[in-house]
Amino acid sequence: MLQLTIDVGTTQIKCNLFEETVMIKEEKIKVMTYYEPGGRVYQKPVEIIESIKQGIQLFLSEGYQFDQLLFSTAMHSVMPVFHEKEYGDLLIWLDQRPSKWIKKFKEDKELAASFYQSTGTPIHEMSPFAKIGYFKKETWFDSVEMWQDIKTCLMEKFVGKTVLDYSVASATGLFNSLDNKWDKDVLEYLGISTKQLPQLVDTDWSEEMAEEMKSALGITWPVKVFVGGSDGCLVSLGSYLAHGTSSTVTLGTSGAVRKITKERQLDPEGKTFCYYITKEYWVIGGATNNGGKVLEWAGEMFYENTSIYSKLAHILETSPIGSRGITFLPYISGERAPLWSSEVSGELIGLKLGHQKEDMLRSVIEGILLNTKWLVDIIELDYRLIALSGGFFKEDFMVELTADVLGRNCLRSDYSEPSYGLIGLASPNKLRRVTNGQSVFVNKNNQNEYEKVYKLFSEQVNTNYNK
Repeated sequence: MLQLTIDVGTTQIKCNLFEETVMIKEEKIKVMTYYEPGGRVYQKPVEIIESIKQGIQLFLSEGYQFDQLLFSTAMHSVMPVFHEKEYGDLLIWLDQRPSKWIKKFKEDKELAASFYQSTGTPIHEMSPFAKIGYFKKETWFDSVEMWQDIKTCLMEKFVGKTVLDYSVASATGLFNSLDNKWDKDVLEYLGISTKQLPQLVDTDWSEEMAEEMKSALGITWPVKVFVGGSDGCLVSLGSYLAHGTSSTVTLGTSGAVRKITKERQLDPEGKTFCYYITKEYWVIGGATNNGGKVLEWAGEMFYENTSIYSKLAHILETSPIGSRGITFLPYISGERAPLWSSEVSGELIGLKLGHQKEDMLRSVIEGILLNTKWLVDIIELDYRLIALSGGFFKEDFMVELTADVLGRNCLRSDYSEPSYGLIGLASPNKLRRVTNGQSVFVNKNNQNEYEKVYKLFSEQVNTNYNK
């Protein structure tokens, strides 16, 4: 049996073909993101759908006849759909225009805490809850026929039904994850109804591909389409099924710290998310805006026309642990967990005349990882092993560095990808323990040094941001 997974991220679409849990072919397609003055950030669903169809055609043109099509999408996308049924612009989590609205909403601490407790979604401008609340002031608000996201758009096109899975719904701020229904109190506060939202289904829900889509693609055989889940939750599920570790850290452009649990767990201060993935598992975690993009930004300033990733070994060899006293707070893109503020900014502290560029760049690397450690400690990741994924960890020495900073043994995982989580949803008994991988163990001497560095980092964060 052939299975084709489609992972629609914020920067690219990954199309992976599997045969009996083994990936045999991969295609990647760039997703265009549009930025406008005033903070409006969006994508175009029509472009995404056409790109997916093109990706599928690449496999069909080589004679692959897949039996299942499985979808993963990024969280927090939302768009209003009006009577004409034409898709407009899809706002993504990076759209920060609701920041003032959400800041005012959070002044009612009791209400904010109540909504967080029922939904498991942190109160932040990233969420569809915040964006819909922000749009209440618009004259067109009452004319919205439906609020959709990219997963719902895909289900409409590929199976002809307006549905959304519990996993993606968990990240909207509209979904009561206690009873797996749209939250009536949240909807009443926003002034919208369940009729304006898609039908909710579990993450293992599937339907035959719509005849119209089959005709457009030239498919003449039965294909079952799975609704799947959200990318972040599926990363955790794939890694857990493959390695048996419940803890994952992903650092790509942005980043996330997550763990799989069998219990719904919420942070008393609302600093972490808790999202549904299956009837058996939840995913608890925190996402950071400031991952590899921060490192690339720093590299562009010091190494013209040269990737900083080619300089990492030199930087770490030249500058010692602690960057000779420089502390970098990496919040150049605002921050989600655990600060949940778009108003914070990055800071370079302790810079003196004798410092070299390698010291500054090492402080950037350390700042990203120290911020990750903060999340690791809040979420209480397993001390035994953390699975790492993302471009930040391509080099072995970066895995070793991460293990030392986090104080946990680490494993660079090829299975910490949404596609493997999708295979796990559709074939839960086949993916288990695909590989044991190779662990990187903590260097105790380095860990002790980084504990001192982390203490200084924490003091600076508390001084600057937790006033």
